[in-house]
Amino acid sequence: MKAIKGKITVLVLGVLIVGSASPAYPELKDEQVGHLIFMKTDCRLQKLRSTDNEDGSRAYTGTCQNLTHYPDGIRVTCPDPDNDDERTCTIHTKPRSFDHLDLLRR
Repeated sequence: MKAIKGKITVLVLGVLIVGSASPAYPELKDEQVGHLIFMKTDCRLQKLRSTDNEDGSRAYTGTCQNLTHYPDGIRVTCPDPDNDDERTCTIHTKPRSFDHLDLLRR
């Protein structure tokens, strides 16, 4: 009788633990945004910070190692941070180009 009560107790505890676990929702990770920046730009990312906007989107601000093309860093906005797809994000910062240096060529 004690063995049956012990098994029932373990079974009830197992159901409570599994039942109380929160469901896993996909969420955009900072690493995914870093990968997007790596693949689409020449920015070698040093640091990435995220902030939530009032409209539900998430803004990312990053500092780059190569300050020539991105002296002020890089800015990315993701419209739906609960979506697990970094391809929906938009890179707002354009790389700086120095076209006037071409005038020095002969």
